[in-house]
Amino acid sequence: MTRVLSVAVASSLSLALLAACASSGRSSAESTVTGIGELRSDATAGKTQLKTTITSMDQIEKSASGDLKPLYDSFKKEVANLESLASKARSNGQAMREKGAAYFKTWEEQLGTMTNEDIKKRSEERRKELNALYAELTKSMDACRTSYDKLSANLTDITKALELDLSMNGVKNLSSPMKSARSNATDVEKSINAVEKNLDALAKEMSSIQAAKS
Repeated sequence: MTRVLSVAVASSLSLALLAACASSGRSSAESTVTGIGELRSDATAGKTQLKTTITSMDQIEKSASGDLKPLYDSFKKEVANLESLASKARSNGQAMREKGAAYFKTWEEQLGTMTNEDIKKRSEERRKELNALYAELTKSMDACRTSYDKLSANLTDITKALELDLSMNGVKNLSSPMKSARSNATDVEKSINAVEKNLDALAKEMSSIQAAKS
């Protein structure tokens, strides 16, 4: 009777442990998918605001009016809006990195409990495939941040210069920096496109994993 009870208790504990591990993996996958969705929304909003900000800057340069204050105020507001979105994206990006790290850590911990070498090898290969997609995403995110930092610095300096000299000649004097800002914006848009591509690739895989666990 005691032996039967011991086996029953051991079986119950084993099932509870397996359920906890599965729940942990499922939770990590769901959290990662959520993070991907948030970053995807950030990217879409960022590209829209990027175009709005540059258009606002262009309107100042193209204006033939002597009163540039309303256009400047609008431009300054759009620059602030762009920075606000960038800050949000940086925060969500960091959260995404942490969620991804937790997900792959859980996977590695599960691998350590496997006794069938063939299954363990296959699972490890699959982990490497997903980890490669995740690495490409983080790489593109870093590149995007670098390109955005260049644009942000130029836009900030342009707003400061215009605040000091908001005359037609003052605007004309900033023609070259504004041209550089447009070039920076193009680079940022390309880098966002790369992030979106990698987000979509990872989201496709992670969503299939989440669906299979539902």
